This record gives sequence, structure tokens and C-alpha cells, in this order.
Amino acid sequence: MKEHLALAALVILVFTMAYACRVSVVRADGTVYIRADGTIDPDTAPITRIGDKTYLLIDDVNDSIIVERDNITIDGSGYTFRGNGKAKGVDLSWRSNVTIKNANIEGFSSGIWMNRSAYNTVTGVTFTDNTVQALYVYSSSNNIIVSNKITGSEIGIQLSSASYNYISDNTICANTAQGVMLNLLSSSNTIRANNITSNQHGIWLDTAPLNTISMNTLKNNQYGITVQFSPYNVLSHNNFVDNSINAAGAGAASFWNKGSPSEGNYFSDYNGTDRYWGHYQNETGSDGIGENPYEISDYNRDYYPLMGLFSSFRTPYGFYSYVISNSTVTNFSCFEWNGTIRFQVSNMKPSQTAGFCRVSIPKGALSPPYIVKINDGTTPVIYLNDMLYDNGTHRWIYFSYPQSTHTITILATVVEEDTTPPNIEYVYQEPDNSNVQPTDIVKVYASVTDGQSGVKQVILNYTTGDGVWHAMAMTCLEGSVYNSTISPFPEGTHVTYAIQAEDNAGNSITTSGMGYTYQYMVIPESLTVLLTTAFLLVTVFVAIAQKRQKAAEK
Repeated sequence: MKEHLALAALVILVFTMAYACRVSVVRADGTVYIRADGTIDPDTAPITRIGDKTYLLIDDVNDSIIVERDNITIDGSGYTFRGNGKAKGVDLSWRSNVTIKNANIEGFSSGIWMNRSAYNTVTGVTFTDNTVQALYVYSSSNNIIVSNKITGSEIGIQLSSASYNYISDNTICANTAQGVMLNLLSSSNTIRANNITSNQHGIWLDTAPLNTISMNTLKNNQYGITVQFSPYNVLSHNNFVDNSINAAGAGAASFWNKGSPSEGNYFSDYNGTDRYWGHYQNETGSDGIGENPYEISDYNRDYYPLMGLFSSFRTPYGFYSYVISNSTVTNFSCFEWNGTIRFQVSNMKPSQTAGFCRVSIPKGALSPPYIVKINDGTTPVIYLNDMLYDNGTHRWIYFSYPQSTHTITILATVVEEDTTPPNIEYVYQEPDNSNVQPTDIVKVYASVTDGQSGVKQVILNYTTGDGVWHAMAMTCLEGSVYNSTISPFPEGTHVTYAIQAEDNAGNSITTSGMGYTYQYMVIPESLTVLLTTAFLLVTVFVAIAQKRQKAAEK
């Protein structure tokens, strides 16, 4: 019996030594493929496969990557695809449902290439080194391109004969031709909330109808936007700031405002006046919209140009509040528990003497009627219209003030004192604490709520036992669910973490203070398989030994 147990222990030792002597992964210096069957070619590429659908970079890739598989996610984890002048950085030709995120891409003539692809998502990608055509979408539909930084390219994002794509929250700057280009009947696309600066053309529409372009900031381009032979596009709530030519066009008309209330776009060179308000702009009093149209071309004009920059802010429970102001608006916050919106305004230009705000307030966050206070009431409101417009779900108000740096407070109900900290519950991690391997990014989730003043911030604090605690802000994913990540660590590392939450009244709490601690140890990548194999071997040897012992006793 003892001999068999010793043999089993020897087997475990041999497996462990074999793992310890494994060959290290090297960085890829050739084209990398994700094959249709899910394998990575070459297998020395610094990409690890997690489950069946996720591919994670664990080092830089010094060449292109060609994706031959649909329905996957490639997470760059902040690492770089580094090119040598080749045409394509990440090649998604003919692919669908592919997500690219958190990658840096540099040194390619085309940073990301999507050719006749559909349903792809590209997020968190950085482009450098004068790439050409950083993103190319041809005959594509239902793609989502969001939160990228695309710079130094000839064309930042190009859609040709592409429809139903969604391009949002990208930084697109310093491209030698177009930042975003739609042509060849690209239609029904949404271009939203992008920061597009220092390009030859910020946005170029050429025979591209029926697109929606809103909430973008186009600044310091040669042309902010060019619309030629592209009818029935809807363009609203865009900021055109200090472009050599803010807007140009030719051919059929597009619509330069959307719905009710009619609000157009901000043009930094607009010289109109704002003396009236109302549906017909015939009631005395300002409303933040100019009376005279902004002329773009014979068939294109903005009939409702904004008198100040457009800004969008998200309230704690998913509602959005929109502010149009000739002031710089910062530090926006919404306390749903007591019906308060608060933000700061400051001079947009040193010469300003008066400021205004046109605010769209979601009733689901704050119920009317509203009270506006400037610096807690110590600075007078020059003019207030708290019934500018109401569509049932939102109330629009307008107010003006002597220009300076002010704190604006909009109240809906009586403020109650909050002395209770937030509630933290349902803390969990992926992968779980028994199966964290050296290449794993650990995702930590928690449900955090505060029924009074609302959650201000949630922090993930972790340590590896060296006495140093690291703080990571947790992001609200949806509702009350917050998430952050812990980077990979070498095998054998012990990680301890706790979650801290603070509400808008200054009350805070930590999970350690609640009596809960969370920890895990990083295990070798193959330890699970080794232990399972070893356990099976031990079980077999013990069974054989027991059988032989019984036979000997007979």
C-alpha cells in the first residue's frame, strides 16, 4: 500500500516539474491568425484563449492579425498591434459579431479593416504612426464602432455602401483626409458623440442619405462637415467649433434639426440674435436658439442654430440631461433622492459678461416644478423661463446670469438629510477564486445602491500582500451593478480585495468594515488538469492496492 502511494506522489511530482519547465510564450513576429476552428496560429503568439469566444493579448504583437472566425471577442488589454507598413492591422474581412477592444494599433497602412463584414464591435482601440484608412467598412451593416482613438490616418473611418452601423464616442483626430467618410449610398448609419478634431474634413458625406449625425464635437478641422448629394440626413446637437469652414454642402437637402422642440447645431461663427422663444419664435424672451438660420448651401441650412455648446450628461439611473450654454459646464451631478441637479459654469471667453443655460431635465430623475439657485441663492438669476417646453417626459427650462464662475443648483423637492451609507451586496468575481490562472484578468462585480443621496463612487481596493493597496474606480455597467478588474499576476500570488462605496452625502462604507473579505491565489495554468489527473491516478493506485490486499488476505 505504501509503495503505491509513493508511486502516486512521484507521478504528481513529475507532472509538476514538467509544468515548471514549460517553454515560455514568445512575442509574435509574423502575421497572426485566429482560425475558423478557434485555434491561434502560430501557437507562440502572445494571445490566450479564454473559453470558446474570448481572446486576450498578454503581450505586444509585432504584425497583423487576421480573424477568420465569427462571434468572438479580442481583448487587447492595453497591448499593441505594431505594424511595419502593411496594409491591414486587424483584418476582419467577411467577419460577423466580432468585438475588438482595449488594443493599441500602430504602424499599419490600415489599422482595422472590415470588408463585407457585419455585426462587428470595435472598442477602446488606439491608432498611431500615421496609419492610412484606420477603419474601412465596405458593404457592411450593423457594426458598432465605439470608444476608439483614431489618429494620424489618411481616413479615420470609412463606410462605403454600408448601412445600419453605429459609430459613437470615438476620438478621431489629425487624419490627413477625412475623419469619418460615408459614401456610395451608405445609409441609415448613426454617427454619435464623437470628438473629431484637426482633420482635413471632420465628416464627409458623399451620396450617403438617411444617416443620423448627432452630439458630435467637430473642432479645428479644415472643414467641420461636408454634405454633398446626400439627402434626408438628420443632423442635430453637433458642436462645430473653430473649423476653417464649419459646414459646407452641395446638392439635395438634409435636415439640420430633429423633432420637438426643434434644436439644431452650434456653429462658432454664427452671428444671429436670440430675443424670442416659443414654437413660432414670437414670444419675448430668450430660449438659447437663434432667430436667423445658419446658411450652409442653397438647399442646406440650420433653421434652429444653438446659441451655445451642446452637452449631454447621464443621471444615476440612466436618464440623460442636456445642457445648451454659452458657459463652460463642468462637474455635473444629479441627486435623484432629493431632486437636485448641480453643476458649475465658467466663462467660455474672457470677454463674456452674461451667461445662459437651456436645460432639458428628465422627469424620471427630477419632478417639476423647479427652482434655480446660483451659488446657493447669493447670485441673482437675471431671467428664468421654467416652462420653456414640456413633452411629457422632459421639461426644458432657460435661465441667464451675470457671467463668472458659478455653482448652479436646480431643485425639484425639499432636501432631506442623508446619514446612511450605501449598501454593498452580491460581490462576485470571474473567474471564481478557485480557478484564477496567471493570464487571467479578474473581473470583480458588486451591486451598490443608495436610496437617498445616490451612489457617488465605488472603489475596488486590492493588495498582493506587500503592504501596498491599489485603488481602481468601479464602473456602473447597468442599474446598480458595478465592475472593475484586477490585472494578471504570477502563479502563487495571493490577492486580497475589498470594495468601498461613497454616496453623494459623504457617507462611505467598505466590505471589510461589514465583515467581508475577498481573496484568491493564482494557480498555474495547467494546475487544474494536473490535480485532476493526479487524483485519478491516486484513486486507481489505491483501488489496485486494496484489491491486492484483499487477495493476499484470502
